[in-house]
Amino acid sequence: MLEVIAATFPGSRLRVDNAQIVGPLQFEGQFHSLRLRLEPFVEIFLDLPPVDGFELRIQWGDRWLGDTDIGDPQIDDAFFIKTNDVLLAKMWLDERACRALRVARERVEAYNLAERDRIAQARRLDALDGTLPNPRRVWTLELEKNRMSSTLGLGKLAAREEVLEMLETMCAIAGASGRWAQQCSDLALLTDTSVKQIADRIELGAMALLLEKQRIDVEVRYVRTDAGADARLSTRVRGNRTTETTATWSVIDDDAPRGPIPDPPDGGKLRAPGPLRHLEARCSEATAPPPFTILEPLFTRATDKAIAVIATSTSITVWFDGAVLAAEPIAIAARVIAQLATDTGLAEGPYR
Repeated sequence: MLEVIAATFPGSRLRVDNAQIVGPLQFEGQFHSLRLRLEPFVEIFLDLPPVDGFELRIQWGDRWLGDTDIGDPQIDDAFFIKTNDVLLAKMWLDERACRALRVARERVEAYNLAERDRIAQARRLDALDGTLPNPRRVWTLELEKNRMSSTLGLGKLAAREEVLEMLETMCAIAGASGRWAQQCSDLALLTDTSVKQIADRIELGAMALLLEKQRIDVEVRYVRTDAGADARLSTRVRGNRTTETTATWSVIDDDAPRGPIPDPPDGGKLRAPGPLRHLEARCSEATAPPPFTILEPLFTRATDKAIAVIATSTSITVWFDGAVLAAEPIAIAARVIAQLATDTGLAEGPYR
C-alpha cells in the first residue's frame, strides 16, 4: 500500500513504522503529516495546525441530525455537520473542500449504482443467486485536538481506491489553512502598508500578517478562545503604543456577538456622537476620550465593520467578528492603529 500511496501522491516522504504508514503526504503543493493504519481496521490521521479547541464532524446522512448549514446546498443536503464554531467551520469547508466532499459523494453513489447493477445481472442469470451487494458510504470525518481523523468500521476491508479517495478528500480539507494564508498574502499587498511577514498557513492565535504603517508594527491574527469566554472565530489587529500611558478606553458595538470581545478596561461611560450612537464607549480619563472621528470608518462600513476598538496602556486593538479577508478593513485598522499608537492627528475637542 505504501508504494501505491506514494505513486498517487508524488513528492510524499512516507515510510512504514510499527505496521503504520507515516510521514509527510504531499497534495496540491502542501505537506500533511499522515498516520495510516490498515489493520485490524482502517484509520487515518492528518495533523493540523493549532485549531484552538475547534471541533467539526462531517457525516453523510440526514442533514437534520447536524446543527450547521455552511451555505452550499449540495453539502448541506448530503451531510450532517456538527461544530462548536460555525464561522470557523465555513473557513475549513471552503470551495475546494466542498468540491472534494461532492466528488467523494459522487464516487460512492456511482460505486453503489454499479453494485446494484451487478447484483441485478447476477440474479437475471440465476434467480437463486444469493450474492449480496457491498455498498460504500462516505467516511465520517472528525476534526479536533489539532488533527483530522477518519475510521472505516471494524471488520471491514477497504478497497485500495477507497483509501486513496479518502486521503484525497482529507488533504483537500486540511489544505484550507494554506489557502487561507494565501488569501492573507493577496490582501496584504493591497493594504498600503509595508508587509514584513506572511504566514504560509493559518494557525489560530499565531501571527498571520505583520504589517508596518508609519513605523508602527501591526499584527493580524485569527483567534478563537482568547477572544472571549464564548469562543468564536475573530480577527484581531493590534499595534503597541510608542509610549505607555495611563489613559485607557474602549468602543464596543453592543449589537455584535459578545463572544469575540474580551473584557474592556474599566472606565466611565461616554455618549458617542451621531453615527456611532449605538456603540458603548468608556474611558478612564475624561480628558482623554476615544477619538470617535478617527474610529468612525471602522464602525460604519457595510461589511467587515469593526465590533470593538480597545486601547490599553500599552496597545491599540481592533476586533472583527469572523475572518476578515478583504484588504480595505485591514488597511483602515492599520491606519487607525498607527495614528493612535503615536497620537498622530488627534485633534483637540470633545470628540478628539
